[in-house]
Amino acid sequence: MRADLALILFVLTLAGGIALLVLRKKRGGAPLLIGGIVLLVCAAALGLYLAAAVLLVLAVR
Repeated sequence: MRADLALILFVLTLAGGIALLVLRKKRGGAPLLIGGIVLLVCAAALGLYLAAAVLLVLAVR
């Protein structure tokens, strides 16, 4: 996966997770909470991938 695509996916999943958690407060429901948590975990995984990619690029230089 390219780093620019990973950055776009990171931002989208982070925004989606936050949006689902905000909607849960307004509408309630466990599925929105679970969906928000899953998206935030995916965003964390993509963030770790981006950090590793940046460290790899810096190590090569």
